[in-house]
Amino acid sequence: MEPCQRNSTLISAYGLAITLGSLIGSALGVGVAFAFGQSKSSAPFVSIGTAFGAVIAVLVVVCKQRKIPKCCWKKQFTDDDSSAYEHVPLVKVDPAHLTYIKRLAAYHISGSFLYREDVGFQRTITLDEAYTQLVIEDAWKTRTRSTSKCVEVPDLPLQRNYIKEAKRPIVIKELFSQLGERVYKPTVLVLGHAGIGKSVMAERIVCEWANGMLDSAAKAYDNFNMVFLFKFKYLKKFENEKISLKSLLFDVHTSPGSSEQVILNSLQNEAEKVLIIFDGLDELNKVFQCAATTLVTNIETEALLEDILRSLIMGKLLSGAYILVTSRPSAAITIADDFHRVVEILGFSEEGVHAYVTKYFSDDVPFSESVFAHLKSNLIVFSLCSIPVSCRLVCQVYDEHQSTHRLQAFPELTTMTALYTRVFCRLVKHHHHNQSSSLTKFEDIMHSIYELVFKVAKMAYEGVLERKLVFSEEDLASYGLQDELTFLSCFLSCSRERVLYSDDEWKCSYIFHHLTVQEYLAAISLLFYTKESIVENVKVFQNDGRMEIVYRFFSGLPFIKPPLLILELKDDITLLRDKVRMLVSELNSFYKSNSKRKREQKELVKTLMHMALESQDSDIAKDALAVFMTEIDLSECVLNAADCTALRFLLQNLETPMTVTLDHCTMDDINVQVVCDQMDKMDTLSLAGCNLSEFGLKYAFSSFGANRSLKSLILSRNRITVQSLLYLAEALAKNSTLVSLHLDGCTFLIGKKTTLAARAWARNNTLTYLNLRACDLRDGDLLWLPDVLRSSSCILEVLKLDRNMFSNLWQLCDALKNNKVLHTLSLRTCTLSDDALQALADLLTSNEMLKVLNLAWNSFTTNGMKAFANSLKINKSLQVLDLAACELGDNEIQLLAEGLRENECIQHLTLFRNPMTKVGLQNIAFALKMNKCLLTLLIDSYSGQTEYDLRVLTNAIVQDHSLKELVLRYARPRDKSSGVELSDLEEILKGFRENDLEPFVRVMETDGKINPVKEIPNFSALTDLDERKLYIISITIKQ
Repeated sequence: MEPCQRNSTLISAYGLAITLGSLIGSALGVGVAFAFGQSKSSAPFVSIGTAFGAVIAVLVVVCKQRKIPKCCWKKQFTDDDSSAYEHVPLVKVDPAHLTYIKRLAAYHISGSFLYREDVGFQRTITLDEAYTQLVIEDAWKTRTRSTSKCVEVPDLPLQRNYIKEAKRPIVIKELFSQLGERVYKPTVLVLGHAGIGKSVMAERIVCEWANGMLDSAAKAYDNFNMVFLFKFKYLKKFENEKISLKSLLFDVHTSPGSSEQVILNSLQNEAEKVLIIFDGLDELNKVFQCAATTLVTNIETEALLEDILRSLIMGKLLSGAYILVTSRPSAAITIADDFHRVVEILGFSEEGVHAYVTKYFSDDVPFSESVFAHLKSNLIVFSLCSIPVSCRLVCQVYDEHQSTHRLQAFPELTTMTALYTRVFCRLVKHHHHNQSSSLTKFEDIMHSIYELVFKVAKMAYEGVLERKLVFSEEDLASYGLQDELTFLSCFLSCSRERVLYSDDEWKCSYIFHHLTVQEYLAAISLLFYTKESIVENVKVFQNDGRMEIVYRFFSGLPFIKPPLLILELKDDITLLRDKVRMLVSELNSFYKSNSKRKREQKELVKTLMHMALESQDSDIAKDALAVFMTEIDLSECVLNAADCTALRFLLQNLETPMTVTLDHCTMDDINVQVVCDQMDKMDTLSLAGCNLSEFGLKYAFSSFGANRSLKSLILSRNRITVQSLLYLAEALAKNSTLVSLHLDGCTFLIGKKTTLAARAWARNNTLTYLNLRACDLRDGDLLWLPDVLRSSSCILEVLKLDRNMFSNLWQLCDALKNNKVLHTLSLRTCTLSDDALQALADLLTSNEMLKVLNLAWNSFTTNGMKAFANSLKINKSLQVLDLAACELGDNEIQLLAEGLRENECIQHLTLFRNPMTKVGLQNIAFALKMNKCLLTLLIDSYSGQTEYDLRVLTNAIVQDHSLKELVLRYARPRDKSSGVELSDLEEILKGFRENDLEPFVRVMETDGKINPVKEIPNFSALTDLDERKLYIISITIKQ
């Protein structure tokens, strides 16, 4: 049907609907008038009824139009077709340019009418009907191009406490949105595992653009004049030939006819209004690398396909054009940094699965709800449905049982291999049914097609190895399949295409219905290769990971129950299972030899997890676990529900609990539920920065409430509400093993409503470590904590409250006065004032357990320091005191020194970054003569003050030998006339040696602040160091 014909048909439909609606409405109006006894004055009723009937009729037609007719059409193009699309928004005035834009739009919109019939099932669904929003999230780093160099874009706001907002799915048209003022024009890499929806998303983009071009009311993608979609599986024929971008756009895609030069000029002059999509980078024969010397700058220059793509990505060819590339992660890890934006498709969310099932069974809503409820009751199958292609196959299987409505009778679909095997058997049965075969038993059918299946499987396997996805008639003949087209239609689709540069020559090509179908059949073939050949095959996986999905099916097929009959006919199942174990062992060796490439390692770990899941065999799972020493680390990976299910199966087979780290992973409620189900197999679980919802936190807390193995739970940088805190407290009251709880960086939305939480938490008698660092807590947020600390059950030993904002510590300190267990309290960077220091002084006078007190990066004056110094004279327990960067001048240091003279317990004192002068050093030196317990002193080699001479202190140390270690923060003095340089430090060391003190020196380079980054080994003298850097120099003094 031509578009103009379709439009006229649509107008006729509306006219007919309005006429019929008006007649029915007027009749109803007369009836209502008679019912109310107004037959003589029925005109108003008739008018209202007529109008109402017409409106209802139009609405019915509109709703019907939302469903695309189940038919295919494709426009035949001529140079004079633009008259059919006069309603296209006039972006350009040039008629030839408009014609080509409309031709591209018509070409693309035809794809939205294409439907895909589920072979063997009586159901057809169009792309528009079935398309469901995917969960797409930014992966790794978002980058921008600065000249020819990629630099990271700061994406964290400058605030004390940063919690990522809940990630909402990226709508596909937002992929091209601006990423900041410094962004040039984005090139986007879309990653996604097998069947996750990359190709359908690419098709959807061009269809939405085309709909926008052919509908003046649509605004989607209105920035693009031209959109081109290329699939690498069809471009492979040009891979070893030279071709120009012009030929790709005009000869391979859509011809501009006689207007070629006009369109060419438009492409070059307005490249920023062009979008080019390349789908399936992983389908190239070669491993693609952007770092190469051959770059093309002219659209008419002929070059290899990979050079054209590389030039487009690097912005050298058609500069300014938008480029989108889709790929499986394993094939694109090495080039991800060359794109402005990298996103990954996670598949369907829970809502997405529900939406897809509802659309699939749109003709039977009650049944669709029953199917969804049954899916949710099986967590493994439900997580499998997060992969769109698997969700579609699952719906096919449920569709097969629709007539019986006996959901309990459905086969177990616990793995992807089981699902594809089910569909494989269904396709074979359907083929024989259509052929009117006399065979009725499935065993007999399998015997009859035994050799045929292995021919197709061998073609599929060799195609995967060679990255060959499109097969010619000659290829079929080489495998002896040229006369088996009917059987091949179960697995392959046939398309007829025109030979390039020829008007009348056509050829047929064949492609598997989906790449995963080819990979499933390839796995069947691989099972019967020798072990030596399988070992050689691992090298292919090492290069680019193209065998990843094949390995999953390979691991699952020998363990299918009941076994797939054709496998038993070919070989002993036990021998096939041994091959799986051998392959897992080879991949373990590859993992250990690839220790420096963390990103590739984590993708390999995910492959091993899925191989174990597909096998459903505990021995395979234990072999896969051999890659982990003490920790399963998948931090910063993009995990979908299927990945978490694979991890869950791996954990089920752990013999001893292990640490599981999933920091900054995508963890929706389903993922949390799947992972936390196996919390008994963990001693430490880290979910830092996973942006858990309140339900996710509830499930995590309830899981460890009854847990008997978990020792440490890390939930840093999540959002804790009042209800979440109550869940946590109730879980702690029940738990008997948890020792360490990390909630640092969390946002506490609690206020004062915490009485119930405090009462529940107070019953816990196991927790010894609590980290509440950088939680943006205020005084009112800690009202629950004193009640916990006063509890007789509390055995909390370490409490970290760094980087919060407190002004009143009296309640906290009062609760700690009689506490007999807490020995470490950290209040670093808490904006503490003198009032808080006085509260701490009051605590130190009565508390006999506190051993470590960190007050660094606060601000104190003599008012607070006087009381604090007096408490040091009395205190008998404090051993470590950190007063770094507390703005202590000479007066405050003098008061501190007076306290130190009489103190008999402090062994470790930190005074970095305080603005003292020589006077302050003299006071410290005098205190050292009186104090015999201080063993370690950390201080600056140069404080930034003009009158500062470290020799005042070191001379005192030489005379008094009680200090064992002097740690210096070395920074080059601004004024060479004051301060200590590296040469001066050498003289100080020389002075130690002359007084029979043997200094052992260690030097650590810092990150520019205080934190050590690396130790400097093998230096002969301090003068060998780079004086422009900041160092921590530790001098251990031996007598």
